[in-house]
Amino acid sequence: MINKERLAVGEILSSSWGYEQTNCDFYQIVKVSDKSIWIQEIEFESKSCNYMSYEVKPIKNNFKEDSKVIRKTIKDYIKLNDFQYLNHYNNGDVLLETSYY
Repeated sequence: MINKERLAVGEILSSSWGYEQTNCDFYQIVKVSDKSIWIQEIEFESKSCNYMSYEVKPIKNNFKEDSKVIRKTIKDYIKLNDFQYLNHYNNGDVLLETSYY
């Protein structure tokens, strides 16, 4: 569930998704209005922590070179696409990503 009052320029949102593996993506809010936010994907650092598992953390203000600004409507949730929903990222938290390939 998204806390609408917490949405502000500079805040980082995360998405964790996958079927046979877990992928993590991070987005930074670049603009906010009453009903919409504009986000852009940012880079993250990855550190191996276990067999085929990685700890990942976003790098604020380090926008991916090929990323575009995306506009999303603010509801109680923010749906990025058919398989991704955005959540608040708590600064300093480490997320876990897995890969079996």
